[in-house]
Amino acid sequence: MFTTSVVTFAVTRAVPRHTLCEHCGAEFVYHLERTGVGTSGFGLADSQEVADAKAVQAAHVDLWRELDTGAEPVPCPECFKYQSHMTEAARAERWGRVRHYGGQALAALPVVAFLTVIVFVVLFPKHTELAVAVVLGTSAVLLLAGALAALVFRFGKCVPNDWPEAYRKAKADELALTRDDFDRALSDGGPYVSDLVAGFEADYAGTPFLWVLPEEIGNEGAVPFDLPDGTEIEVQLSDADDDGVFLSGDRLTGAPDGTRVCLRLFNVYKPPTAASA
Repeated sequence: MFTTSVVTFAVTRAVPRHTLCEHCGAEFVYHLERTGVGTSGFGLADSQEVADAKAVQAAHVDLWRELDTGAEPVPCPECFKYQSHMTEAARAERWGRVRHYGGQALAALPVVAFLTVIVFVVLFPKHTELAVAVVLGTSAVLLLAGALAALVFRFGKCVPNDWPEAYRKAKADELALTRDDFDRALSDGGPYVSDLVAGFEADYAGTPFLWVLPEEIGNEGAVPFDLPDGTEIEVQLSDADDDGVFLSGDRLTGAPDGTRVCLRLFNVYKPPTAASA
């Protein structure tokens, strides 16, 4: 097939990332947002519509891979420690500016070399060897700066749990909520239910959202939940439940008649595999 054009599609989504602290066992939640990008070419064999559909599908596959395997450096709000899978994200936070400047140095290399040649040709038309020497020297400096930045970013010390506790506490206070606090603060779903309610706001009006883990559904247990008015109820889960289902009636112990709850699944970290890397 002869490709004549390329379609690019991007999709962004935010999810609540549930984390079980490996240090103290506390459950906490933080905001994780990622963008998936998909591309598709079309030409003689594919139509514009087919190419659009392929790009959209590829973007969603990329998005879910990013959401599953990505992480933000967010300390536990109970013990103020980072999880081991957050180390690379913490490295990007600590050394990201160094990598940025190194990238800028490399990006500036061809521009600086070109301008240097022009300046020296105009000012010293009979000394081209001087222009060559200056260009080579400038290029060497920029290449060295870029290489050093890459080495610092890759091999620079990064042990986030050695960072000052005051800093880690401030980050936890800013970015994390305990699971209980999350349940109380976001029973209306917050920014994480737009995928369900967009266009159906009236249908979901007044419906609280209960966030659970996949294994809790598999265990078919009863989980406590506080309704927005403060009523404490228990929600009976079933292994037939899925993300977005409504629960009501005898599935809600202690709830007033007519109450219904919408079930949502937390996002959890999944280590990258060969297929997702």
